[in-house]
Amino acid sequence: MGAASRTKRIPAARRIAQILDHAVVLFSQKGFDRVTMQQIARRCRVTEAALYRHFRSKDAIYEAAILSLRRRLDLPAAMAEAEKANSLGDLLTAIARTILRFHREHPEMARLLMQCSLDRHRLCSRAFRDLRAPFVRYLADRLEEMIRAGRVQAVQPQITARCFIGMVSECGLSNHLWGGIQGARYGEEESIRNNVAIYVRGLTRNRPVARRPVVARSAVPRKNANVKPPGPEGPGNRWTRLGGGKRSLDRPSSRDIEGRRQR
Repeated sequence: MGAASRTKRIPAARRIAQILDHAVVLFSQKGFDRVTMQQIARRCRVTEAALYRHFRSKDAIYEAAILSLRRRLDLPAAMAEAEKANSLGDLLTAIARTILRFHREHPEMARLLMQCSLDRHRLCSRAFRDLRAPFVRYLADRLEEMIRAGRVQAVQPQITARCFIGMVSECGLSNHLWGGIQGARYGEEESIRNNVAIYVRGLTRNRPVARRPVVARSAVPRKNANVKPPGPEGPGNRWTRLGGGKRSLDRPSSRDIEGRRQR
């Protein structure tokens, strides 16, 4: 049975929404370059001619699909809670909740952005501009306001906003795309509390920031120049625990340890 005989006549607006839903899934699974109009038509159970009646090209479908995701994101409504936030912690928490909720409800968006970063096709900047950049711009503007008011340290707001949004997005990927691959899963609220606290401590004025001890170059003998210093990052601490108990590149072997004892 051909696609034409399977097609049911439905209102144009509903048909367009159906096409975009299926197109988002295909683009997120295969990437832009590996999706064809024929594949989209087959997935929607319509003929290619019917598809071209609504969209003149694959580029047009992709741009409309990104726009449909942007509308679902509904930034003004999504940021309503963030607009009420007076403290830095409340602001970061509200933004993180919005991003993680959208990752949970629309995992295809994360896959789409991942495909963009891998393929670097001609329309990938549109996806980042519409789906990720709005969060960065919003947070950077709020940070700039807080910097001018003397409420946070004088950082570069654009860089700080990018790093925070990237960190939250990574949490979404871990929870909804890579869950079970990395081992332990962490709840959204647990991740938010843990990571927001780190940013608040780092950005708030008059808060001491722990710094890594500096060892003078002359204090390290040349023959041991490649040996990691003792302390928080030295042998016997977190470096020896990399890999969940298995030998890692940073974990010294028993021969290394014995050689150090002899020296």
